[in-house]
Amino acid sequence: MYSRKVKILAFFAFGGLYFAFQAGPQADQTTSLILWAVGITLLIITGSCAHAERRAAQGRRDSLAQQVAEETELGNIPFVLYLRPFGLEEFFRTWGTEYDVMDNLFLDGVKMNFDYHVQTELSHLDLLLISIGPPNDKQGAGHMVTTDSLWRERFRQLAERARTIIVVPGIQTGITAEIRWLIVSGLLVNAVFFKPRGYPRAAWEQMQVQYENEEDIELPDYSPNQVSFRIYSSGRCYDVFIWRTSYLRSKNGKAHLRALLNNKPIDS
Repeated sequence: MYSRKVKILAFFAFGGLYFAFQAGPQADQTTSLILWAVGITLLIITGSCAHAERRAAQGRRDSLAQQVAEETELGNIPFVLYLRPFGLEEFFRTWGTEYDVMDNLFLDGVKMNFDYHVQTELSHLDLLLISIGPPNDKQGAGHMVTTDSLWRERFRQLAERARTIIVVPGIQTGITAEIRWLIVSGLLVNAVFFKPRGYPRAAWEQMQVQYENEEDIELPDYSPNQVSFRIYSSGRCYDVFIWRTSYLRSKNGKAHLRALLNNKPIDS
């Protein structure tokens, strides 16, 4: 994800800190101070460069999302549409990825949205993740800014063209309307549903009851782990898979993700 420059800076930063620590009391005070100063300075510079690279990458994703929505030549690329309940996003935020040391070190001490981790994995498959909504400064999916009066039209246009649609369900008006339209339009077959780790148990169980009673949609039982599943047009859920890691990258994560994107069952 990060450039070679950032990785080299990180290597020398931790190298300096390692030698400063190893030198310990045996080294003279001047040498020790120089090693610590070099290591800490390089670490600060590395973090700043990593932040700048992430912001630049987000800008490119946002620009591409706009190009896709406007169907320009540059926007003629495969993409995945991301639908979620805005009000619950804060619960899906987690620290860096379990298998990415650089992310764990240089995320500026903030938690990242679920779509940040999804986009990280999709980038390995040359796929852009696109979200729709009001302006925000979060990093993750390429963001297609829209208004309350236009979001429905934008959503339908993108849903019809998306390779896959990733959905985090909720009881909010917007996300339930989007799911209803996927059912009516026949696009539910292209949708993969996720319950991210951190989804409040009470909210999930309330949604289970409401979806069953009002939408005739079955949701899998709550799990503290991340869960992916699909829903038949009849409303029954299937292909339920519990992820033993918080993020998509795991021992077989890429194979699991490819299976989801190609509408195939995940091999446990």
